[in-house]
Amino acid sequence: MRISYLTPHPTRHEFYREGIKFYLRRIRQLWPAFEYSEMGPIRTSNPQQAIAEEERLLTKRLKQGDHVVILDERGELFTTRALARQWEQWLHQRIRRLIFVSGGPYGFSESFREKSHAVIALSPMTLSHEMTRLVLLEQLYRVITLWKGLPYHH
Repeated sequence: MRISYLTPHPTRHEFYREGIKFYLRRIRQLWPAFEYSEMGPIRTSNPQQAIAEEERLLTKRLKQGDHVVILDERGELFTTRALARQWEQWLHQRIRRLIFVSGGPYGFSESFREKSHAVIALSPMTLSHEMTRLVLLEQLYRVITLWKGLPYHH
């Protein structure tokens, strides 16, 4: 299974970029078929235009048969172990490409949400979009180590 994380905006702050690089290296050591893509930037202050442009960029990167998981504060909350169990289910479904997608500051349209296969939240608290990237990558690394029986989780 190939795994991708798509986000429509570039990471602006260096300390987040360093953390992202750190976890990407660790993830790719265990799961070489992992892709991380930042697009954009989107240059509009109109929320509806921003959502439409972000979704256009994201949709261009999606393929028929992709299993899309949207990150959204209103999504389902998982513990790390529950996310690892979900990971196992995705593996058994023989999904070719599992795509995690985070949007911009205005979120996603309802139609884009409805096209996704799952909507998950990383925290009941609001996280910045850059922090969301780092948290998701750390959790994916943790999930992969759990799945492979490695000691990182403790």
